[in-house]
Amino acid sequence: MEPQWWPTPNSRAADNDRERAVEALKVHFQAGRIQADELSDRIGLALNAQTFGDLNRAMVDLPPVGLPVVPIAGPPQHLRKRNGLGIAALLCGFFGFFCGIPAVLGVGLGVASLVGDGDSDDRGFAIAGIVMSMLWLAAFAILFT
Repeated sequence: MEPQWWPTPNSRAADNDRERAVEALKVHFQAGRIQADELSDRIGLALNAQTFGDLNRAMVDLPPVGLPVVPIAGPPQHLRKRNGLGIAALLCGFFGFFCGIPAVLGVGLGVASLVGDGDSDDRGFAIAGIVMSMLWLAAFAILFT
């Protein structure tokens, strides 16, 4: 894509046009868009340019100087969500010491959270709820057998 700042490709370029192109190339070099060896090659093209088309070849694939460079947005980030089951599993695991019934619910809710939506943000809550619930169930099994 050629820059939009030159009149027509066949128009003759003046000395100040070539100097303006060289200054623009230096700006692009300072911004990190081109390397030092490429800068010297492009400056050589710009200084030897007879027409604006020749200047365009020196400025190919560079944005016009003075215009803000807008970063290209990537694909939208997948917003992670909580389905609430993992947090419920953690709470049931925490309150499993009452009688063991919440611990059974904690295991069920934790497994449902992991199986139902594996990429949700409450995966850690679900695992912690399962572990706490299993510990309470093991404690009740040891105490009452």
